[in-house]
Amino acid sequence: MQIMDLSPHRAPIANFALPILALNVLFVAGLPGDKTPKLFLAGMPAALLEAEKTLGIALLALSFALPFRSNRTGWMLFTVGTLAWMAAWGWQIIAPDSMGARSAIGFTAPAWTAGIWIAGLGFLARPPVFSPHRAWLQTWWGLAIGFFATHVAHAALVWTRL
Repeated sequence: MQIMDLSPHRAPIANFALPILALNVLFVAGLPGDKTPKLFLAGMPAALLEAEKTLGIALLALSFALPFRSNRTGWMLFTVGTLAWMAAWGWQIIAPDSMGARSAIGFTAPAWTAGIWIAGLGFLARPPVFSPHRAWLQTWWGLAIGFFATHVAHAALVWTRL
């Protein structure tokens, strides 16, 4: 039984994002008591939260329409980004009171390192020049940049309130 067909035009790049999103749920559950989801929502501008959520959902939805195309740059960014993102979360869970985890760079690391693996997905979805998916990929990059900006801004605002 084949779990995931990685041949071109069959497997969407979303197949690579879904396991990371599942891990994200587990990582959030592993955060210490003072870093509950309430902390990340309390007092945040509604427009920022709505933009982040809407852009994230749209980005994931469009990821189901973009076919996988293997290439070295995409794999490198996706792998390095995923490992950096996991390390950033691990730091927040294992040593939440360390200077590094409480610094602006350390606290926001799970947000900005996500941008690395998301960029990897974009490169893994690179279609041929005359593909009908080209406009979708350009839209996907616009959504990715918007999501990244709102996601990091959200994390930075939470950090300022610690």
